[in-house]
Amino acid sequence: MAGPIPDDMKKKIFDDLARVGEGKAIGYLPAGTICNPLNGCMATIEAGMLARGLEAMAFDAEQCCIQGGALYVFDRQALQKLLASSSELLAANQWPQDQERFVRRIASEWLEPDHPLIALVKSAFGESGSVGSRDLQRGRSNSR
Repeated sequence: MAGPIPDDMKKKIFDDLARVGEGKAIGYLPAGTICNPLNGCMATIEAGMLARGLEAMAFDAEQCCIQGGALYVFDRQALQKLLASSSELLAANQWPQDQERFVRRIASEWLEPDHPLIALVKSAFGESGSVGSRDLQRGRSNSR
């Protein structure tokens, strides 16, 4: 059995969630990462994200494509901007344009690399994609 995770590793893991609202619209942590190696509590992390003005949604293993479930955190303003700019793409693929339903959908459905919405989802998570992840910073708009 592995020993405790060093503090610098814990910081690196949480830094991903800290970027939500500051360069990405959505982030997540698998429940197994929160509860086991980090010795954390999903409710405590969720409360911290809510205190930052972010939204948080916890999904158990039955609701989520991530083994064991996950905590998804999103910035309403950044996500709404992304969904609004992609409304035609979402509609054409019968995906929700409502923020909470969109988060539920990405939590429950694993997208293959050739899925028509993969660039949009990657951008929401701040990864490279054609939608422009740098434009997702809260209150900032560099997009078309």
